[in-house]
Amino acid sequence: MNDNNCLLGFELSRAVLRGVALDTDGNVLAQETVTPEPENLVAQIAELAAHLRGEHAVKAIGLAVPGLVNRAANRVEVSPDLPNLTREDFYDELRAALNAPVWLDNDANAAAYAEYTRGAGRGCRDMFYATIGAGVGGALIFGGQVWRGAGGYAGEFGHLTINVENDTTLEYLASSENIVRRTHDRLMRDSTSSLSQLGEQEDFTALDIASAANDDDDFAIMMMARTGKFIGTALAGVI
Repeated sequence: MNDNNCLLGFELSRAVLRGVALDTDGNVLAQETVTPEPENLVAQIAELAAHLRGEHAVKAIGLAVPGLVNRAANRVEVSPDLPNLTREDFYDELRAALNAPVWLDNDANAAAYAEYTRGAGRGCRDMFYATIGAGVGGALIFGGQVWRGAGGYAGEFGHLTINVENDTTLEYLASSENIVRRTHDRLMRDSTSSLSQLGEQEDFTALDIASAANDDDDFAIMMMARTGKFIGTALAGVI
């Protein structure tokens, strides 16, 4: 790589498309966050790439997406949040539009490897990475390599069963929208919940629940503690 080369990285979710340009030493040259356009993702990513690169030549591009990614076929097999990603020609269109090598991977795998090489995982040989937000995902690194398993989807601990009586998975309990769902349900049937500041809001988010818990709201603390128990149960299963 020469001094005029750069690397581009993109993280895509239902809510945001984040892009970053890095120089050859890994320093950030430019970054930007926009709202994704599901019906126009290839053109949108290409436009953002042109803006981020400036006068630099793009050496390689990484795209992290939510869903199950078949690395061998460069194909997104399943993506409930962004079903347009599963189009058979998505990768080929993306590479043609960007005119550079493209590395496509699951967002948890990409984040895990970044953490392993640049963050809290430095110095470790093996690690497990968990991502909890709109969805619940995870990734395993063994001996410095992302462990994909026989089918390519190892590490997806959001699918672990937490309640064997009704096959309830971790994602159904601990993703942001499901934390809100459980809190709404409990508010409706718990007489003590009227003392909670959450009961005064028509709509609230998982962040609002966490903020209320930090403000010593007993009801919010209980809901977050139960969420922590579900996550801890799944992590114990991974271990």
